[in-house]
Amino acid sequence: MAPYKYIINIYDKGSTYLLLDSDDTTPLYHVSFNHNHAPHMTVTRAADPRAQAGTATFIPTKKFGFSTSSRIEMTLHSHTMPFNKEKSGPFSSDKRYFQSPALGRVYWKSGYTGSGFLEFVGEDGKQIAVFKNTMVDGRRLGVFEIMVEPLGEEVRDEIVVSGLTMLQEDKTSMSSLASSLHAAGGG
Repeated sequence: MAPYKYIINIYDKGSTYLLLDSDDTTPLYHVSFNHNHAPHMTVTRAADPRAQAGTATFIPTKKFGFSTSSRIEMTLHSHTMPFNKEKSGPFSSDKRYFQSPALGRVYWKSGYTGSGFLEFVGEDGKQIAVFKNTMVDGRRLGVFEIMVEPLGEEVRDEIVVSGLTMLQEDKTSMSSLASSLHAAGGG
């Protein structure tokens, strides 16, 4: 028997994202961004736009002369929690963790820069989900592949909100780096 895999398709609609079920038709989530005020990212369930799945607030700090989002706060089901960066060295921005009420300590880990691959891992080291960049036509950003049997809507919310937060943080950091290099005459 093939291992369990639940697919969520992510589409970039310009200033928002739309997440569709594995049938690539049924809306699951809407994602909006507000770069001027917190929260900077809001994820709502498509079935009930008043039902917030979660939010993320990116708190900029200066590192190596450019602004990064090394501090992030997520709100999941009315619980605000830090989305912490693993402290293993000066270039450790590829791993962030939080304490999930249902799954314990979990973390997102990115592949090499620009790979478009993220892995969501539980405290036992087992893979829970992955994000794969599948952007070909400029519309479809990628997919989340959830590898664990359905654990309920709240756990799916945690995977989606934290994964999108990791993607947005990576996008923000790369944009800040490019701007700083350009300003310094290197771009």
